[in-house]
Amino acid sequence: MRKQRLFFAVFAILMMVSLLPFSAQAEVTWDASAVSDYMFRGFHNIGGRPAFQPSAMWTIGESGLMTKAWFSWALADRPHTAIMDEIQLIAEWNGLVSEGVNLTGGLFYLGYYTQDGWSDPYSSTYEIYGGMTFVNAPYSPGVMLFWDFNDKGGNGPYIQGYASTQLLEASGVPVIANASVGLMGQEWPLIVNGEDEKGVSDVNLGVSMPLEYFEYTVTPSFTATFVPMRSVNPDHFVFWGRLSVSGRLLK
Repeated sequence: MRKQRLFFAVFAILMMVSLLPFSAQAEVTWDASAVSDYMFRGFHNIGGRPAFQPSAMWTIGESGLMTKAWFSWALADRPHTAIMDEIQLIAEWNGLVSEGVNLTGGLFYLGYYTQDGWSDPYSSTYEIYGGMTFVNAPYSPGVMLFWDFNDKGGNGPYIQGYASTQLLEASGVPVIANASVGLMGQEWPLIVNGEDEKGVSDVNLGVSMPLEYFEYTVTPSFTATFVPMRSVNPDHFVFWGRLSVSGRLLK
């Protein structure tokens, strides 16, 4: 409960800061996405079903501070999947600390708000994360460490390495490729034979095409995910897509 109160206090303070007069350059953006399969660190988060995932983000001027509210609603089998509807609250700072090196750090809250007692450790969790991206290096590589404070079923430490690059430009539209690898530090029980696994949880290769329409950006993307750990996902290969529309509410 103390962790929950602390996180919400930090989140509320950043929200209020974004509304102060000196934050006149605060920007509010939105995104509405639909995914064919909600994948999270190799897991089928809602059993391989599609989801609608809207979000709103407050960026506080040029300070590098950001707060974000993100939601996920399952779009199939609602009587069974409604308990997996999700809210995420994020408070983050990122900025260049030297030429070509971008640092990121933040707090992350996840809760399944439709479950009874959804603020307890079995239906919510908290993470702290930080990392760096080498924005001027080829493929803009980076690494991020996430640490889950939930000792009753959380993910423990999770390390993600990633990179991206523009492959080409087709009729003025960039085609962007991205890749990431996730490493799970906590052992996950393998139900089949009772053994525990830890190691590489997910390998992702994706491509996206951001299309500009007036003041909106429409981005279709496709991802192939390989999951080596059967305790994370018995489906070793998953192909899934996302369609997002984003825009600006306030600047």
